[in-house]
Amino acid sequence: MEENIDQQLKEEEAEEEKEEEEMEQDELEIEKLDEQLQELLKIKKRKEKARDKRLQMENDVDQLKEEARKREEEMKQHELKIKECELLWEYMTQQQMRLGEIEHNVKENKQRMENDVDQLKEEGRKREEEMKQHELKIKECEFLREYVSQQQMRLDEIEQNAKENRQRMENDVDQLKEEGRKREEEMKQHELKTKELKEQLRKLLKEKKREEMKTKVRTITFKDAIGQECVQECTGTNFEVPVVKIDSVERIDVDTGTWITYTDTYFKGGAHRLTSGGDTYKDSGKIKRMAQTLTVGQEWTGDVGSIRLVTPGIMLFDRDNFRGTCLVSTETTDSFEYFDCRSMIIESEGYASKHAQVDVVFVLDGSASINNQHTGNFDKVKQFAVKMLSDLDIGPTATRVGAVQYSKTVISEFKLADHTDRDSVERAFNNVKYQDGDGTKTGSALEFVHTQMDWREAPAKRVVIVVTDGQSHDDVDTPSWALRQDDFLVYAVGVGPTPNNLVQMTNDHGKVTSLYNFDRLEEQMELLSAVVSQAAEWVIYQRGGFHGKEWNAYPGYYTSADLEKNIGGKVGSAKRHE
Repeated sequence: MEENIDQQLKEEEAEEEKEEEEMEQDELEIEKLDEQLQELLKIKKRKEKARDKRLQMENDVDQLKEEARKREEEMKQHELKIKECELLWEYMTQQQMRLGEIEHNVKENKQRMENDVDQLKEEGRKREEEMKQHELKIKECEFLREYVSQQQMRLDEIEQNAKENRQRMENDVDQLKEEGRKREEEMKQHELKTKELKEQLRKLLKEKKREEMKTKVRTITFKDAIGQECVQECTGTNFEVPVVKIDSVERIDVDTGTWITYTDTYFKGGAHRLTSGGDTYKDSGKIKRMAQTLTVGQEWTGDVGSIRLVTPGIMLFDRDNFRGTCLVSTETTDSFEYFDCRSMIIESEGYASKHAQVDVVFVLDGSASINNQHTGNFDKVKQFAVKMLSDLDIGPTATRVGAVQYSKTVISEFKLADHTDRDSVERAFNNVKYQDGDGTKTGSALEFVHTQMDWREAPAKRVVIVVTDGQSHDDVDTPSWALRQDDFLVYAVGVGPTPNNLVQMTNDHGKVTSLYNFDRLEEQMELLSAVVSQAAEWVIYQRGGFHGKEWNAYPGYYTSADLEKNIGGKVGSAKRHE
């Protein structure tokens, strides 16, 4: 069935790629049509320029005509004057005999008249040449007028064609837009179908993993002082053994998973938390040191009367400190009111979605003891922080990262808002200089982180990760309690300290990791990266039917005090975030 779904997804992805190619072709055609429209607009502009030029030329022609008319009138006047002079010359010749005494004057007048005539003839010749030039200009103007008329006809034809092409283009664009809209709707349908198929596949894988978790066998082995073994096996459905027949346990081998042991049968007495991890519990001394006490004041005695496997989902206990009868739920449940819950464990199944906004501050122990055993240990701590970033979505509106280093004093290496991408955060970590200071004041560091860092308000998830190699030299109970009251999640990673020394930093047994050396830091990277970025897996309600006060609960170990703070002490119903 999974192969069919994968094949169907591949076919739909191929169809989507083909449709994307078709949409790209449509976009190219639209771009070509836009270019043609731009060309038509350019032609229209040229037409307007030609029309303006034609009007200017017509004005010039009218002006030339007016000037030619004036010149013609002047020529007529000159011709009349010439005729008059000729008549006068004829009259003077006829009167020459009778006017001898004035011949000399006449000759002078004649000479002047001849000069005037020559001058008038020269002026007439010039006027004639000017007229010829005017006629040539008139012919040129007429030619230009004819040319402009032809161009006007051509532009009218081009404009008509442009209007027709523009109409066709508009029709084509409307058609392409309609086709694009249909393609977009089809794409949305395909996306919805693909999302639905992916969701179905996710649910199938989730159900498959749940079934595997229910049936997967996990083993824990107890050995007593004489080497006698007691091997116990549990699964997700058969997760508890009410009676374990072994005394004076000297060695414990944890195959996988997290276990709770009880000093008495039927899950009574002192409770301790054991985790898998090589030779963590290879002798009685290490068991006493590394077994995490869940019952206040109850140290490891070597007695194991009953055990439980911590199961993914919600584990409700009818006694405080995770003792007594246990009810496990892996699905949304509308009523727990019949069960008097006094403490609760939420164990992650790893399917929660990522939180949209997360602020993470690393609190790095910079005391001299870090590098006492090996000079590169502090660098390993920085590498651990940098590698955790690889799975985080770092950004100003997503996950922000800050860092504090402490020994006897506390300094802020960089604030949450200082760096907005993974590369800059990595460079900031690599530039952190080792304090090599005296003392280990973890309490002061926690108080500084709480009050001095630039945290975002809810609904942002606020996480503090403490990495240390020693027990604090000051009070950590008060600052860690204040952080918890303001809904901060504090995780403690200790290299050397016992889990019981670390739990006072977190106030949550499930947020403590104790290691023998710094080389094992990388083992915790993937687990911590997942819990830092994930959203709450469950919503816990005070009353049944999902009513009353509600609480978005992250994975962790919650005592009666925690239940009282968050939902008034009662667990009425629970809804899983899918």
